[in-house]
Amino acid sequence: DVRIVVLADINWELPETPNYSWLENTLSSSILNHQIVVTHIDPLDKERFSTSLRDRFSQIMNTSSYKVDYVINGHTHQSSDFHPSGSVRQLDAGQTTAQRFFYALEFTGTGINEETVHY
Repeated sequence: DVRIVVLADINWELPETPNYSWLENTLSSSILNHQIVVTHIDPLDKERFSTSLRDRFSQIMNTSSYKVDYVINGHTHQSSDFHPSGSVRQLDAGQTTAQRFFYALEFTGTGINEETVHY
């Protein structure tokens, strides 16, 4: 019941910008009730992506028919708990040497459970 979509967005190593057309086609083709988008870099990072690319990503994530529940990214070497980002929840899953975390998402018949374990 959950589909995980991984988007290559390492913009300094790719010859083009992230392929948001592919992302939209992939998300729209799912018949499942839950989708998670995983990226390396936070797609809303102002230092890496232009305003138009950030706006396009936000629009895609907040299209209700795509049924995206979560965006998970790394790269920042900073961690955060799950937090709202429009109609989806976002997780910055980078690790630091000072703080270490495990994250868990459990999709059940009655909802989604989030868990952040600090160790």
